[in-house]
Amino acid sequence: MKRQRQHRKHRFSFSYARSLHVENLEDRRMLSGVPSDFNGHDADDYDRWSGEVVQLANRIPDYCTFGGDTSCNTDDLDALYAVFNTHVPLTDPLFDLNSDTVVEEADLDLWLNLAAVENGYFSPYLRGDTDLDHDVDTFDLTQMIINYTGAVGSGTTWTTGDIDGDKDTDTVDLTKAIMNFTGATMPPVNNVPTLDPISDVTIDEDAPQQTIGLTGTYLPRMTTSDHQLVTSNAVAISVENSEVSDDVNITVTDNSTPVTLSFQDGLFPSPSYTGTRDVQILRTNSNTNFGSSQQLEADGKPDSASLLKWDLSAIAPGSTISAASIQLNITNSTKHNYELYALQRDWSESQATWKKYATGEKWSTAGANGTGDFNPTVLGQFAAKNMGTYTSSLNAAGVAIVQSWVDHASTNHGLIAKDYVKATNGMAFSSRETSTASLHPKLVVSYISGDTPTNEPPVVNAGEDQTINVSSLALLNGTASDDGNPNPPGEVTSSWSKVSGPGNVVFNDPTAVVTNAQFDTAGTYVLRLTTDDGELQAQDNVTVAVEQPVTNQPSINVGIHNLNADMPHQIIQIDIAGVDVAQGVNFNIQVADGGPEAGGSILGPKITRIDIVGETLGGLTIFTGNNTGQTDTLVLPQIWESTTTTSSETVTPNGVLGFVEIDTTGFFNSAIFDLIMSNTLNYPTDLAGIPVDVTDGKIIITPLFSAGDD
Repeated sequence: MKRQRQHRKHRFSFSYARSLHVENLEDRRMLSGVPSDFNGHDADDYDRWSGEVVQLANRIPDYCTFGGDTSCNTDDLDALYAVFNTHVPLTDPLFDLNSDTVVEEADLDLWLNLAAVENGYFSPYLRGDTDLDHDVDTFDLTQMIINYTGAVGSGTTWTTGDIDGDKDTDTVDLTKAIMNFTGATMPPVNNVPTLDPISDVTIDEDAPQQTIGLTGTYLPRMTTSDHQLVTSNAVAISVENSEVSDDVNITVTDNSTPVTLSFQDGLFPSPSYTGTRDVQILRTNSNTNFGSSQQLEADGKPDSASLLKWDLSAIAPGSTISAASIQLNITNSTKHNYELYALQRDWSESQATWKKYATGEKWSTAGANGTGDFNPTVLGQFAAKNMGTYTSSLNAAGVAIVQSWVDHASTNHGLIAKDYVKATNGMAFSSRETSTASLHPKLVVSYISGDTPTNEPPVVNAGEDQTINVSSLALLNGTASDDGNPNPPGEVTSSWSKVSGPGNVVFNDPTAVVTNAQFDTAGTYVLRLTTDDGELQAQDNVTVAVEQPVTNQPSINVGIHNLNADMPHQIIQIDIAGVDVAQGVNFNIQVADGGPEAGGSILGPKITRIDIVGETLGGLTIFTGNNTGQTDTLVLPQIWESTTTTSSETVTPNGVLGFVEIDTTGFFNSAIFDLIMSNTLNYPTDLAGIPVDVTDGKIIITPLFSAGDD
């Protein structure tokens, strides 16, 4: 089954207002817009059609309302201030509007832009607009003067005059507000008409032009941002046909916004993360492992290198990596550069040395410096000229390596920082073993979430169990289905195989779920149908009982056998009749329910020997002189199972099938016990696969002397 293509969706939720005046339902309109930027910022990076089609009214804007309500107001500013000057994701990354990992004034400015656009204004809110009425007037200044705290105050909010997020209302706040003073002259709110809702519409952003098959007036809006300010414009497109008015909701989801995720033991993505591995290798201590060291080094005199690796399984395969960087705590700065390379050996933190990457496994060249040890493409460099926090961004090749690690986790062998040729001034940095988590090596990855669906294993059914003659074909009626993932291949392959059975099986088409099978020997066979979607497998078994054709039904009448009480070595004879030939026997016999040793509850006489080949109990059987020997497969006090086959030819099974020796020691009184051959622990007596009609019998124990006898 082929998986249908799944499209990326935008994450913003919109509600679209329209007035329906329909003239031509087949009209198509191409949307185009040209943004301009008056501040010199790079507007091209952020130009976009909002939702690819339309900026809609009454949306729930998750980028400026943090409380989940439908408006952007001072409550959201209070929530933003609560995490001001903190690092993401120590706080909720929802507040980090510009994705620089810190919640600060830049995020406040962006919120003022976004909230103003969201609330219908064409210019941002200004610092000092304490009541967010889109002007800075005497009311705002009065509020700030009343709540003035000076630079040593605390506890003030946006509405009480703290317009820079430092939790006080001081001269800095008043100065900014006065500079932004407008009086009550700012443009009024542009209220968008609201209509009753009708059916929803989902827009596919991948199509080059957007078509809505409903009549009405559509208002696509283009929004552009220069990373600081936001502006937008709209154009009306009217499609007319009839006199109808209503609303339609368009829900569009966006996965195209990059997500930044950090990997650092003890902190990110969560405090429970322990996926970092790091170790130093040193030429002068070539056989020493430094996996528990709290410091890692790289040097060219004497030669040393540092190995680093992070588990990236928190990023879903199929995601697109856009950037990656490494953050270190430098404990010894350097004037030299140390290049980063991808390692190609599956090294062990607790075993790697200058000579070996794991116990018993040598580097191609000592120091992880040979062919197959590392990829010679430079992925970035450590150029730590100062102590403390140092960040190194990976180049395009480095980003590609991280991408390969996400797509194929088995290829993630991490990085090596080294320069054995040019560097003579070493560097050192904290390892993951240092006690302070914030000093551990950190990998920061920016990516766009993948749209890779979850792959479920195929569903397979091998069909119903069946019984056939050895001369017949078995129809194997299997079924298989799948969710179409992964794609490619988008479909499953199937195969039949024999799990068990006494003979050979020939499948007409072993790759078809419905096929025929032929058997050359009678017996019980288990066949397996396996399906594979390229990633996951599923299987199911079917049992086929293959019987020899018989002209007569053999029969055993176990009979009623009188035995003396409290006496060992008593022999009874079991006869068989009514069949032409036999190639062997599965002789199974049981007293009562098998007794405690077999999970039963009736304690009965013991079976002490069985003779089905006429060699031990002194009598002849139908297999005497023509057998491969007797095999006793189960021996319990009250159950005995034995087998034999003919050595060169079939025998005529009319006569004695076997002898059974029974011990009644300890049974002093009269008693009657079942003697069963039809089903002992679910195994019946048969002639090497040929069923036998069995009539079970009895054992009657009689005392030698009655009570009162002399």
